Amino acid sequence: MALVGLLLTGCGALGGADEPAPNPGLALVVETKTPRVAPTNIPALRALQNALAEGADDLARRLVETLRRRPLTEDERALVESIDRALIGRELMRGLHIDLVVEVRANGPVLFVAVDSSLATEVTLELPPIDLEHLRVAIDAEGLEGRDFGTQLLGTFESVVVPPLSTTSIELGPCAGRLGRALAARDRWSLLLRAGRIRRAGEEYPTGRIPSARCEFVTVADDVAGDVLDADALADRFANALLDEETVRRRDLLRAAVRVPAQEREAALRALAPVLRTFADAPARVGAELAPALRWLTRAREPGTDVAEWARWITQHVAELDARAANGPDDGLDLPTDLEGDPAGVGATPKRGRLDLP
Repeated sequence: MALVGLLLTGCGALGGADEPAPNPGLALVVETKTPRVAPTNIPALRALQNALAEGADDLARRLVETLRRRPLTEDERALVESIDRALIGRELMRGLHIDLVVEVRANGPVLFVAVDSSLATEVTLELPPIDLEHLRVAIDAEGLEGRDFGTQLLGTFESVVVPPLSTTSIELGPCAGRLGRALAARDRWSLLLRAGRIRRAGEEYPTGRIPSARCEFVTVADDVAGDVLDADALADRFANALLDEETVRRRDLLRAAVRVPAQEREAALRALAPVLRTFADAPARVGAELAPALRWLTRAREPGTDVAEWARWITQHVAELDARAANGPDDGLDLPTDLEGDPAGVGATPKRGRLDLP
């Protein structure tokens, strides 16, 4: 902070002739703040913000090192150091993979959180309470569905020590209820993780955004369990059924659909798309028989009982899957939101306040 002292000693320095003269020797001190951002640093700081927002961590690291060699104001230095710690946190989190896993035991399936570490050093995760969402969809032999949704708040990651090059498992408990009169039930869990801290060697760093973890477990009735169907076999079942519209039965198609393993679901939809396009002009009665099995496979309800609409929906869905695969995996935007809670990048400043660039 620069201090400018203005010493007023002349009798007529302020005011007019009728005004009292100022006290000789009175010192008026005017404070002016040093600019928070030096103009010469603006391009580099802006480039650092953009690199952080775009996930270009290697570039951001080089910019941090470049800026550290320059004269920086206190605010600029605090910003650079905050981003540096965010980059370290990101690097550590890339060495961890958090997933939900179902393990089938003698007394039933059990849900676990698995933390896989490829890091060479031990770290400790300290996260706020997390949400575990559970959706169960049960369907009976006639295609009637029942849904149940619930959320639990868990303190599972208040302090989790993760050894190097290992998998740490945290048991959450039993995870599948009884079927009752249902033909099959699909249990889906989503673990919604909030940004927190990761510690290494006594230092703590922000985690940034952490991707959600999900898993699914399907339970089928004893009389259909055991015999799984692959994508081609399912497509053959549908094609054979549609060759004679009078014999299409929802029970048979539904029993076939629930036997498709989860990992075969996308392949099954790809195989079904040309079959449905071929029989797109089938009457609504046939569509009503197909719909329960198609709802189970697609998790969708929109097309109703119109076979042509189902054909269009599944074809569009397959096209979206292909486009997503062509564009590569979506890494998501992993910004250091815990630095003053600003996911926009530059707002990731120390708690002294936001540093806005011109």
